[in-house]
Amino acid sequence: MNRARLLLGSLRKMSAMPAILLFFALLVANSFIMANSLSRSFLVSYLNNTTPVMCIAIGTSVVIICGEIDISLGAMLSVGNVLLIKLLGAGVPYQAAVVLVLAASMAMGLLNGFLIAAMRGSSLLTTFATSTIYSGLALLIMPVPGGSVAREMSRFYNGSLLGLPAAALFFMIPYAIWKIYKRTTHGMRLYAAGYDRNKAYVSGVNVTGEKIFAFVFAGFCAGMGALAITSSLGAGDALIGAAMSMMAISAAVIGGVSLSGGYGDVTGSLFGSLFLGLITVSVLSSNVSPFVQQLASGLILLFGMLGAMAFGMKSGKKRN
Repeated sequence: MNRARLLLGSLRKMSAMPAILLFFALLVANSFIMANSLSRSFLVSYLNNTTPVMCIAIGTSVVIICGEIDISLGAMLSVGNVLLIKLLGAGVPYQAAVVLVLAASMAMGLLNGFLIAAMRGSSLLTTFATSTIYSGLALLIMPVPGGSVAREMSRFYNGSLLGLPAAALFFMIPYAIWKIYKRTTHGMRLYAAGYDRNKAYVSGVNVTGEKIFAFVFAGFCAGMGALAITSSLGAGDALIGAAMSMMAISAAVIGGVSLSGGYGDVTGSLFGSLFLGLITVSVLSSNVSPFVQQLASGLILLFGMLGAMAFGMKSGKKRN
C-alpha cells in the first residue's frame, strides 16, 4: 500500500502527467468517433504529421525553461523547408543539404540568442521581429510553393527503423540531446538561470551562455522540424510553419513547462503536441459543421490547458 502511494505521489509530481492523461483520454474518446483510430496505420500516419510540431515544441520548451520565449521557430522551419528544396533543386547532394539546413537553423537561433542574452533584448519583441525577418527570407527564397525532395528522404521518413516509424527519429534526436544535457552541470545551470536569473548570476552561472545555448538548440530543433516536414510533404512552402510557433508554446504549457521559467521538461511537451494534433483529427473526423470546428478545437484546447495548469498547481512547489 505504501509503495502504491509513493508511486501515485511520484506520478502526480511529474510535470508531464497532465499532457499524458489528456492525450490518452482524447485518444480513447476519438476511438468512438473513428473506428480505425487505434490501428497501426492511423497512428503511424498521425505521428508522421505531428513530428514537425514535436520538434519545435522541444526547442520551445528549453527556451521557456531558461526563462525566455521564442515565437520565431515556425518561421525558422519555413526557411529550412524552402532552403532544403532549393538546395536539392540546385543539385546539392541531400546529405550536404541536410547539414546546411541544420547549420542555417542554428545560425538563426544564435542570432536570437545573441540579441536576447548578450544584448539584453526582450525575448518576445526580439523573436517577433526576427520571425518577421525569417518569414520574409523564406518568401524571398521561394515566393511560390513547389519543388521536390530526394526520394531517399521521403522513403526513409515514411518507412520504419527497427520496427518503429522512422519519423520518430527526427524528434528523438533533439529529445536525446536535451536529456543528456539536462543531466550535466550545464543543464542544472540552465534551469537555475530560468528559475532566478539574479541568484544564478551571483552563484557563478554563465547566464548569458546558457541562454544562448537554449536558443541555438531551439534553432537546431526547428531545423529537424524542417527536415521532417519537407520529407513528409515532398515540397517547399514559405508559409508552412506560420502557425507552428503558437502550437509549440501551447504544447509546452499543456506539457507542464512553466512560462515563468525554471520548471518542466520536454517529455510533457511531446505529449502536449500529440494532444494538440489529436484535437484537429478528432474535430475534423466528427460530423461537426465546418463553421464550428474552429470553435470546438479552441474550447478543447482551452479546457485542456486549464486542466493541465490546475493539475500542475496541485503537484506542489516548483522543482528542477
